[in-house]
Amino acid sequence: MSLDARTIKILQKLIVSNSYIEAAEIQKEFSISKRTFQYDIEKIDSELKIAGFSGIIKIRSKGFFLLGREKKKINEWLNSFVENTKVFTAMERKIRIFIYLTATPIRVVTEDLIEWNEVSRNTVLQDIKQLKEVLKEFDLEIGFNSKEGKIVLGNEKNIRLFFVFYCLNNEEIIENGDILKLIKNRVSINKDSLFSDISFVKGALFNIEKELQLKYTDEIFERLILIVSFFVERIKQGNYVNNEICEVEDVVEAADRLYQRFMEINSFIYDKAEINFLAKILLGANQIISSSKTEEKFVKCSKQIISDFERLACITFDQQEQLQNDLLLHLMPAYYRIKYQIEVINPSYQEIKKDYNDVFEITANALQAFKKLLDLKIPDSEIAYFSILFGGYLTQKKSILVTKKKVLIICSKGIGTSRMIEQQLRQLFPKQIELLEPMSYREYEENKVEADFIVSTLPLMSSDIPVFIVSPILNDQQKKGLIQRIAPHMLRAESDTSLLTTILETVAQFSIIEDREQLKEKLKLILFQTPIDNQAQTTPSIAELLPETRIQFKDSETNWKTAIETASDPLLKEGFISENYQKAMIKNVEKYGPYIIITPGMALPHAEPEDGAFKLGMSLLILKNSVAFSNKEKDKVKILIVLSSIDKYTHLNSLRQLTELVMKKEFLKKVIGMNSRREVFDLLKE
Repeated sequence: MSLDARTIKILQKLIVSNSYIEAAEIQKEFSISKRTFQYDIEKIDSELKIAGFSGIIKIRSKGFFLLGREKKKINEWLNSFVENTKVFTAMERKIRIFIYLTATPIRVVTEDLIEWNEVSRNTVLQDIKQLKEVLKEFDLEIGFNSKEGKIVLGNEKNIRLFFVFYCLNNEEIIENGDILKLIKNRVSINKDSLFSDISFVKGALFNIEKELQLKYTDEIFERLILIVSFFVERIKQGNYVNNEICEVEDVVEAADRLYQRFMEINSFIYDKAEINFLAKILLGANQIISSSKTEEKFVKCSKQIISDFERLACITFDQQEQLQNDLLLHLMPAYYRIKYQIEVINPSYQEIKKDYNDVFEITANALQAFKKLLDLKIPDSEIAYFSILFGGYLTQKKSILVTKKKVLIICSKGIGTSRMIEQQLRQLFPKQIELLEPMSYREYEENKVEADFIVSTLPLMSSDIPVFIVSPILNDQQKKGLIQRIAPHMLRAESDTSLLTTILETVAQFSIIEDREQLKEKLKLILFQTPIDNQAQTTPSIAELLPETRIQFKDSETNWKTAIETASDPLLKEGFISENYQKAMIKNVEKYGPYIIITPGMALPHAEPEDGAFKLGMSLLILKNSVAFSNKEKDKVKILIVLSSIDKYTHLNSLRQLTELVMKKEFLKKVIGMNSRREVFDLLKE
């Protein structure tokens, strides 16, 4: 076979596509010319026909596709080719070395690694040297004895955590199943002996879900299978963890039953520390469904987090109950992951931090109640998971749609990522779609689906419904591609249909239409696609929202109500808000108390957009003498910043900047001591 990396990717794209793929789409995605594309298609077609398949089908004016009945076999044929011709990367070689030294009972020496990884002695020695450096971070080392050959030495718990950290949480291991393919590829060890109990482990974990009345996310379930299988291989060799304690009784009991199932097929010693360690792993696993009783401390914490996020972001979530349920599904596993130091890397967290920085920073500040509950620092990777969840809820709006297409999201990564995909789809298709409740891949396989099309993070080989594969966070190019692929499947309203028909009839009066359906699809794409709204680029800064003209100084106010009115007067006079908005801000404080005080000495009055916010803006009032919002000392305020927000997202960048300023020492003291608008404005610009 003569397929190279690019033609393999093109063929994979054809395999997972549920419709025609246009030449222009592939040329753009792979940055190749029309001639190169034609050459690649001919090469793929030739190889498929040599292998006994029908090849690539081309339909004029539509594009290219593979016969649906052949796709599964083509995929198997391609996977076999990829495995047999694969050249292992340096990272893959080191992962293979670690697993061969820790999860196999055979004696491994340098010569074996040379043969299995198909590299020179010098390369193997270099790989081992680099692996040793990483192992040092876990207080582990590679040793040698004549009986066992090369072995990994150190604390057993650290060996297992290294497997999770280095082998599974690795950017080169895209899917959990890839790790099995990697270690079983071109090795002289009996392949059935590598993670030999994996099918048994999978069945046992299904039972755990039933016993604990929960369902793990697809990604976590597959990961648990590998983690537990690795533990089993270690215990088979007589390696047990020590001094592990877990206080969550129902999970410990489930872990005990799981461990005893392993004892039935292996000669394990009953070990309480192993059971407790297994329970900790189960506790830290993300879920999509949980019917078990939730501890009050988590319920209380989740309510506080939502309240703090609303206060810091100056918004009110519409679906409070659903948000709290989704938050709890992540909060509890995150608590145990951090508490027991079982690191779970979110591969896309740097991307989230960059593209959704406003949400990330506000989320980090809103998690103070969680930090207090843990009494530990919350890693950025965990904050990113919470950010995904809140980001997904920020743009959920109630709307009446004339024509809706039912869209199902299938996501292997959990509810937070599903909500983030929902949010992006709502941005791209604000009036055209009805989003069904997201499903995991396992739920999709178990249930009948009634949707017009599916948006999935994984390829679906057996769907009769159009499927569009996406990454959790879409860049501009991916958004454009998704719009181009989905737009032909929908019209927004009856008026859209009427407009399209009118244009087609007009064109027909003055020309001959060779392919009416093809012209119709192209017109849909041009007329009805939604412009991309890049939130990260359009959210204004605090300096843009709060000009000098809306900064006021005053000695004192009669009470907090008049203070809010005075502070918001510049916005009222310039047409940013209505009088009703002023009244709503006061009513909110009367109803909920002084929740608008974001830090001692400073308040952030605001109301809902529908209360009379016409434009996005801020105004500032600085008082020489404080005004009291209650009889408590902490509720005395000298600075009021009024926010007029037209939605739940656009103002977040300015609020993030404001939060950063407030957190700096001496900020409030500096502002109160200033005498001119220019001084204050310059400070806000910093």
